[in-house]
Amino acid sequence: MFRQRKKKKKLGIVLSGGGARGLAHVGVLRALEEHGIFPDVVAGSSMGAIIGALYASGKNFEEMMDLIGQVRSYKIIRVGLPLGGITDLTYLKNMVKQNIPQDTFESLEKPLYVCVSNLNTGNYEFFNGGKLSSAIIASAAIPLIFKPVKINDQSYIDGGVLNNLPVEAIRDICDVVIGVSVNPNTAASNVSSMWGIGERVFDMHMAENVKSRLGQCDVVIEVPNALQYGLFDFKMGNLLVDFGYNDTLGKIPEIIEKAKISTSV
Repeated sequence: MFRQRKKKKKLGIVLSGGGARGLAHVGVLRALEEHGIFPDVVAGSSMGAIIGALYASGKNFEEMMDLIGQVRSYKIIRVGLPLGGITDLTYLKNMVKQNIPQDTFESLEKPLYVCVSNLNTGNYEFFNGGKLSSAIIASAAIPLIFKPVKINDQSYIDGGVLNNLPVEAIRDICDVVIGVSVNPNTAASNVSSMWGIGERVFDMHMAENVKSRLGQCDVVIEVPNALQYGLFDFKMGNLLVDFGYNDTLGKIPEIIEKAKISTSV
């Protein structure tokens, strides 16, 4: 006699960059876990790499929300700011070390792949071993705002510049991949200030390099409301988390269906 049972497939999640908007990823992960969905592998660029590292280290929702409450844009930008120059990411590096004191990929509870852009070669790369904080700050180093990060004599900047949804890092090792984008390509209005124009150009570039990768994901979660806020609107963290949570709920049935298969025994 045969009966059907569900066999769980290996599930990966890819988290896009997007500055403060990437805080929506915390809400996405919250919604997944509430429905018994726990990704086995994580990949991310920029803020997606930061949230991915915290999640892969075992931080729960409450712990991540506590960190969100502490983050302010002035801390990120001003700590380490030299006179007349662009800043380094001292604040972020210290935060990673304080919350993941082992500071290695190998110490994480889940495999993590961090995307970075190599200024020397002009290519994107993935880190999944060695020192964690160096890879994280490299992936989050938005050009012209933060200094490039040196690793093994190479200069690295924000992974989102070349690959803002690094699905390639885990596509071949996962049966099902969830892609989460907090930078969908939507219309913008009142783009007039120098900062606003620069931010809009960066958004358009990231949205374009995400678009070509959405088709490689089995399930796509987009958070369009996140674009109401800027790259450094960390004060809107709670609302951004809610956006991510709500936009994930409608995808739960699809994820459950695709992450499991029927087998005969």
